[in-house]
Amino acid sequence: MLEPDNVIEMLIIRYKFAPLPPRPKVRNHISKNLDPNPSNIDDDPSAVGYESVCNLNVIARAILVFPELLNVWRQNGYHEVVEDTNDYVIRGLLQILYPTDPPVDWVKPDLGQVVTKLSDLQSHGYEVTDDLLGDVMILLEQKLDDIGDVLVNAFAVVCHKTEQDTLSICLRELLNPARDLKLDHSLDFVINAIDDPEEEILAAFDEYDIENPIEADLDSNGSISEDYTIHKYSPVVYEHLLAKFGADSRVVRYLMNEITTTRIQKARLRASNRTLPQSSARIDNLWKELDDIFCLYCKEKVPWEPQLVPLLRTCPSKRVIKCLFFDGYLPELFGFQANNRLPRTTTTLRFNIASLSRRHRTNGEVEDEKTEWRTRFNAGGAMTAVFEKQLEKLRVHLGR
Repeated sequence: MLEPDNVIEMLIIRYKFAPLPPRPKVRNHISKNLDPNPSNIDDDPSAVGYESVCNLNVIARAILVFPELLNVWRQNGYHEVVEDTNDYVIRGLLQILYPTDPPVDWVKPDLGQVVTKLSDLQSHGYEVTDDLLGDVMILLEQKLDDIGDVLVNAFAVVCHKTEQDTLSICLRELLNPARDLKLDHSLDFVINAIDDPEEEILAAFDEYDIENPIEADLDSNGSISEDYTIHKYSPVVYEHLLAKFGADSRVVRYLMNEITTTRIQKARLRASNRTLPQSSARIDNLWKELDDIFCLYCKEKVPWEPQLVPLLRTCPSKRVIKCLFFDGYLPELFGFQANNRLPRTTTTLRFNIASLSRRHRTNGEVEDEKTEWRTRFNAGGAMTAVFEKQLEKLRVHLGR
């Protein structure tokens, strides 16, 4: 009977076996709700021209056990084998080093062992890429409290970077809008470990251009693009950063601008396109998430920024305007009784923020902000009927 490696070698040489290329990565946050009951597109990879994830994982395990297969494939004309299997092989190695259900005799590998294993793969051409660092943080996030320090330092060694530079890459990758974080463990671990996390997060926001523009470009039909009406992150990111840094933090205020801008653009799109399909699972689910996040941030009294007034003037949604004028931020700022009638939300903050004290502002800072709001409101210009009506009510409260 042939040994397993000889069987695989025979398949490669005699039958020219080589996997199809891996499927390109897509933006999961946008695509996750396309179909509530999607078919398994991995069942027949040849139908779409890409190899299934399951098969690529099997091939990666074979390479980890028999790395000489790489040369057999290359000699047989398959020179892209390392490129095509890069992420699967490195993730597979780490899953072997840190098994989900470790046997009773398992011993946690130390830094030197992890570095040696990763370096061996590098000698065959495999690379630890920035994108892969983010993948691994998510893949092993439930174990990070136990293995995170060793893992980050091992990556730092093999990538010839400092620990802080490696953590910065991990944070930037976790905050890539292309990712759909379902848990907050990886984000929490990196934020706790990195120096000056707020600055690092704000830098990532700027790199990915998170905040939507106040003046949205219209599409070929003269309508607002749906891209401007969809929030950038999964709800867990908004919730975690709010709980971690508090409503007054620069990180959360930045996200509040993004959420508010997106919520207003959604209202404008709905108002300008009454024939917009109501049955799209993708849009309906994402918009429901957006409404919940927006209401949560309003409920937690995250400050609104006066520079949003030009966009607020274009808002056709009474609900959004009232969240600012009478149910949320401005009553607290100007000292009049809020209605406290924020829309109901199915999202509740899963993290305790009671211990986060709000930043005390001087009387001068408060008065300066009041003046800026009044200046913006009195600047003139076109406005929706909804905004005009609510503004008049607000002026009554403010005594003009």
